[in-house]
Amino acid sequence: MNLQIFAKRLAALERRVATLIMPGTAQRSEGSKTVVRFDDKGADGQPFESPALSHIAPSGKKGGGVSSFRKIGDGEPVLVISPGGELGKHSRVMPAGPVEDHPSPGSAEQDGEVIEHGDAKISMRSDGTLIQQGEQSVLMKSDGSMVLTSNGAITVSGASITLDGPVSMLKGFSANAGAGSNVAATIDGQINATRDITSQTKVAAPVLQGTVVGA
Repeated sequence: MNLQIFAKRLAALERRVATLIMPGTAQRSEGSKTVVRFDDKGADGQPFESPALSHIAPSGKKGGGVSSFRKIGDGEPVLVISPGGELGKHSRVMPAGPVEDHPSPGSAEQDGEVIEHGDAKISMRSDGTLIQQGEQSVLMKSDGSMVLTSNGAITVSGASITLDGPVSMLKGFSANAGAGSNVAATIDGQINATRDITSQTKVAAPVLQGTVVGA
């Protein structure tokens, strides 16, 4: 092998090795693909962009596995992995970690895992899991208790809803009959009242299937 051929092969090998892992910046995302900007000089001596490249993510749903999607934000630092050393359809994009312009949503070791997108946030810690959407939140504590908070209405619908435990309604209770029915609520058991029970209409005694006890 002459020196000229060896030099060409060495240059090609160096190029492939340099292309295996390339740091860049997400220029724009197109669904599950991202165009990456490389600030290092390209062949023409200028920064260059990649074609739209697929993300590194599980995609095994059709085979009984797990598929997932994570949006990559514009300007986010990324790494482009090219197994064959050629930038192209077999290359994949992955996040490269937080920087000053794109900080981590967690700030301490005890934060566990934090996922944040817009005003939605999921925080998973050893003492509980918190799901937030703006001012609304669901907190599931490790002691088995759960807190649901909302500034708006909460609707629970289903063919059957069972509350298996004591229920406290600190600000009152009202029941409205659904469409096509004149029955708003049925209580099959004893009612314990610490205050007077009043009605704006007549109460028919046969409707009461249990006893009413006033404290």
